[in-house]
Amino acid sequence: MQTLNGSNLNRFYYFQLIFQLSNKHNSLTAQFTIQFCLQQTQYQLFLDSMTSNVCGSSQYSLFQGANTLKCLNIKDFCGSYSQCLQVNDQIGAMGYGCCREDYLYPRAANIIVYILIIPIIGIGSLGALGGRIVNQALGGVVKRPFLEAVLNFNSGLSGNITACLMFGAQLVNQIIITFQKHPYHPQRPAVNYEVGMIYALAIPLSMQFGQELASYMPLLPVLTIQMMFFIVILPICLLYAKRQEVVEQELEEDYTDSHISMTTAFKGSIQDEAQAALVYKQFLDESHQILPLLPILIAIGSFAANEAVILSRTTLYQTSPYYPKRSSNQKLDPCDPWNFYMMIVLFAVNIFITGLTLLYFRYKEQIKDNVRYKLKERYFTPTRRFFKIYGAGCATGFIAGFLGMAAGLTMFVTMVQFGLVAASAGATANYGYFIVCLQVFVSFMVSDSGMPIGDQFFFYGIGILGVLIFTNLGYYYINKYKIGHILFYIDFAIVVLNIAGNIAWGVEQNHRQGFNSIVDINQSFYYQQYLLSFFRISMNQCLICFEDTEFSLNCQHYYCLKCLVNMIQVKLKALQLTSDDYKCPECKFKFSVEVFKNTEIYNDLIEYSLKHNCIENLNDDEMIVDCGHDDCNNKFIVSKNASKYCFHLEYSRCPVCKQIYCLNCRKPYESKCCQQAITGKCPRCKIKVFKEEGCNFLKCQSQYCKGQVYFCGICFLILKKEDHYSHFIDNNPYNACRIGKIKPNKQKCPGCLTLNPLQCQIIENLNQCYCKSNVCKESLYCLSCSKKIQKNEAHECKQCSIM
Repeated sequence: MQTLNGSNLNRFYYFQLIFQLSNKHNSLTAQFTIQFCLQQTQYQLFLDSMTSNVCGSSQYSLFQGANTLKCLNIKDFCGSYSQCLQVNDQIGAMGYGCCREDYLYPRAANIIVYILIIPIIGIGSLGALGGRIVNQALGGVVKRPFLEAVLNFNSGLSGNITACLMFGAQLVNQIIITFQKHPYHPQRPAVNYEVGMIYALAIPLSMQFGQELASYMPLLPVLTIQMMFFIVILPICLLYAKRQEVVEQELEEDYTDSHISMTTAFKGSIQDEAQAALVYKQFLDESHQILPLLPILIAIGSFAANEAVILSRTTLYQTSPYYPKRSSNQKLDPCDPWNFYMMIVLFAVNIFITGLTLLYFRYKEQIKDNVRYKLKERYFTPTRRFFKIYGAGCATGFIAGFLGMAAGLTMFVTMVQFGLVAASAGATANYGYFIVCLQVFVSFMVSDSGMPIGDQFFFYGIGILGVLIFTNLGYYYINKYKIGHILFYIDFAIVVLNIAGNIAWGVEQNHRQGFNSIVDINQSFYYQQYLLSFFRISMNQCLICFEDTEFSLNCQHYYCLKCLVNMIQVKLKALQLTSDDYKCPECKFKFSVEVFKNTEIYNDLIEYSLKHNCIENLNDDEMIVDCGHDDCNNKFIVSKNASKYCFHLEYSRCPVCKQIYCLNCRKPYESKCCQQAITGKCPRCKIKVFKEEGCNFLKCQSQYCKGQVYFCGICFLILKKEDHYSHFIDNNPYNACRIGKIKPNKQKCPGCLTLNPLQCQIIENLNQCYCKSNVCKESLYCLSCSKKIQKNEAHECKQCSIM
């Protein structure tokens, strides 16, 4: 079968337009159409993810489905025997999903459950209930309570197991049943092949309808209908058990001699009594055949024809291998008219085969009437009786497809109603159930489940073992003691276990994914908010430029790598890139910078990220620093809060060269704390400065001075670069300065408000000051009126005259 990928953006716009128009004009047909198409594409993606994605662990090798890709965001999402690990698809790493231990991983829970399944399969096969229909939304006595609730297999994986169990068990069971004899008619086989043939004609078509209808319903109503069905069928099982027990106790009629003698049967109906005896003998020999050829060929042929048409359709479970080839990349659209035509063909095939079968066997039964052969065994005449049996077959197939269980139970009860004794009804129901198993097995084989061949044969073996031990033993005692009514009690017990299984599975589903997972129709496969997103994924189109692409992020949203590069490059050039920018534009799921590993901006991103602390998973109180050693270019993480302290060994040692740094000043730690090295403030910007290695000629490196201001670390006089040596005694900056520490002026400079006597010289006899600061630049001021005085100017003011 081919994989459904989609390739045309116009299809998405078309569906979107339909959906908008349906909302505007209240068109239920349009709304259903868009929902149908979206869900088909959505479920095909689910199947693709189950088969094409693998877990990277040898122990946890079973991927639990695309709906587990959010496991990193929810605690204990994966459940027991599973871990949230990286999952790889055909292209590469696609994210983190739930990965479970292998089917045959040697764990005690696996061994115990697999052993318990053996008697359940074997005993259940007596009542035609040993298997379970593989359906994505349904469960049974083996699947839900044991495989899903206890062993934590997801629906797809447990469906693989039950398909193998069911086919292996029913194949061997059918072989055993073939050689079983009728309890009251030892020359005849236990299976009534004519009744089984009628059921086989009706099951494939009705089962297909049931499966598709269940696919478009939320789990909750399906589970509710299942529970109602079980509640109704429980008293029916007990009622038929009591009735059949009475029949077995009172039955004394000899079936071989119960019909009217041939000699009195004809009475002119057939003139030649010898010829009539020959016809009667021919019918009698046919009824004693272990394998009557014609009914078996019709049942198998009808199944093959129906299955060929069914596999030609595109449904939620498969994609048709036949489609109008419109382009090299375009495959069958899920809403293509081809599906409609195939449905017409399916109806036509069923009507044709069923009509021919009805005409032939009606003619045959008319001959039986003429020779008075077993008048109580009529299934095609009158016609209404045939359609009653055919309707029961349709009900069986629909229940099997819709509920995913109880196909054998439905056949068993209805066949008893049509006059078959319990033992014969059970055998015939198993024959009909084998047709159901064939349909399930064919779907399992063409779906490419990814289950290893060795694992498949292991579960085939479990099913076969259950039938050989328990089913075979059960048939022996039923025939020996004529206790066919016990099959109804077995069915009653199996129904009770199904009810318990539904409850256990519902509790587990609510615990794992919440109540909404069984209420919302879209929750059957994915969460509702991702519906359109996953539909776009199936088309492999970039969500930015809408061109086809094969590249996807961990969240499975598709983008052109070029579009992502352009998106990040804009922030990078603007120096506005943060770790929050490494998110999917659609769902805001974080991705790694490794996405850009093979692009031209990768090195720039790494350098920028290290420089600006734009590192994923970096705590808010951490930052990245450079090692200041000349021979070491390492970068390492330190705590921002550690800057409150002078020294902390854990955050201040370079992990490569082992150099210790002060976290406050970011300089190598030698012998004393950086707080002890602080000598004062810069006279220009008032920022604290540090004395380096005892030199008293200091340079301010603040963002205001930018290394352009020099000053003395003793007198704090602003100096020029050429004063590096001359300002200090013996021209040595490690010595004291020539001025020394002096007392400040009593009055401030009117121009720069400085009190530094080395910059502002007070001329007391003139009540003036001469300031050489960088602000005043050798200006002269009157200390009384604060007016600037020009050189050689005769300045007089009222304050000066008063003084």
